[in-house]
Amino acid sequence: MTADRPDADLRGPQRRQRALTLVSVICSGPVLIVVLAVALVADRHWLTVPVTYGPPLPWLLLPLPALGLALRFRRFGIAGLHFAIWVAAVLILGCWRPPLLHPAAETDRDLRVVTWNVSGIFKRAEMVSPHVRPLLTQFDADIICLQEVRPRDFEYELPGYDMAHAGDVRMWVRGRILSTWQLTTQSVPRRHALSCEVEIDGKRLHVTSAHWLTSAARTSVWHTVFMEPLQLKSYLQDTAQVRAEQCDTILSWLPEDAPVIFAGDLNTPPTSVSIKRLAARMQDCFAEAGSGFGMSFLIRRNFPLIRIDYIWASDELTPIACRTGDSYPSDHRPVIADLSFRGWALPAPPR
Repeated sequence: MTADRPDADLRGPQRRQRALTLVSVICSGPVLIVVLAVALVADRHWLTVPVTYGPPLPWLLLPLPALGLALRFRRFGIAGLHFAIWVAAVLILGCWRPPLLHPAAETDRDLRVVTWNVSGIFKRAEMVSPHVRPLLTQFDADIICLQEVRPRDFEYELPGYDMAHAGDVRMWVRGRILSTWQLTTQSVPRRHALSCEVEIDGKRLHVTSAHWLTSAARTSVWHTVFMEPLQLKSYLQDTAQVRAEQCDTILSWLPEDAPVIFAGDLNTPPTSVSIKRLAARMQDCFAEAGSGFGMSFLIRRNFPLIRIDYIWASDELTPIACRTGDSYPSDHRPVIADLSFRGWALPAPPR
C-alpha cells in the first residue's frame, strides 16, 4: 500500500489540472474568441452579427467560474489570464465606463436633453392622461425626444415647449422650433427620423431624433431561426445593412457648421460599426460623461439587457453628466444628458 502512495498523491493534482483546463476551455475560451471577433470584425460579417448585437451579460459572466476555480487551486498565473479575459469582455463587449473622477456640478449645466422610447407606456388609452405630463415635466429638460409614440396620444402641448413629430418620433423643445424635416431611409420607408432647427434662450441648434429599424423584413430574428432557418444568413446580412443605411442617412444630413444633438433609440449596441461611425463624428454623451454599463433596454421591464439608446453631441457642446433614469412603465430607460457650452458663444439669431 505504501508503494502506491506516490501515484495516489499525483492523481489529485492531475485531476485538478484536467478540471481546470476543461473549465478554462469551456468558459474563457469562447469569451476570448467573441472579444476578438467583436473588436476586429464586429458586424462586418454575418457570422459575427449575433455576438455584436446580442446582450453582453452572458459573456461577462462566463469567465467567472474558471477564474474562481483557478484561485481555488492556487493557480494564480492562470487566474490572472482569466481575469484579463474578463476585463477585456467588460470593456469591449460591455463598454463599461469608470466613474468620473471630478463630476460636474449642477450649476455647470446649460442644456439638458432626454431621449426615451416609451414603448408599452401608452398601450392603453386610459393611461395617457394621468401619466404623460408628470413623466415629461419631471425631467426639467430643454429638449425631450420620445420614440414609439402614437400621434393621437399627444394632442396637447406642454407649457413653455414647442412640439414637432414625424412617424413615431416626437420632440418637445423649451424654446422655439424654427424648422422641421422628416428624414427617410430608402430601404425602410416606414420608419422616419425627425430633425429640427431650434432656438433655446436665443441660441440655435440642430436637433435630430430617430428610432432605427432592425431589419427591412417584417419578421424577427426568432421567427427566422425557428421558422425559416435557411434565411438566417440573409436576415443577418440585412439587419447589419439596414442599420448602416440609417446611419448613412443621419450622417449625410447633420450639418457640419452648427451645434448638433442627435438622440434616439438606435436598436444598436456600442460595439457595432454604425455606432463607431457616429462616434467618429460626434460625442457619445454616456461614453464621455456617464459611468457603468448604461444599459437602457430591459427584458420583462426589470432586467437590464443592453445599451441601445443614445444622446450624441457635436464638439461645440461638452457633455458633463449622463445617466439612465427609471424605466417604469416602459421597457426602456430614459437617457438624460446634461451639457455645457463651456464659454463657446453660439451665434444669436439676426434681429
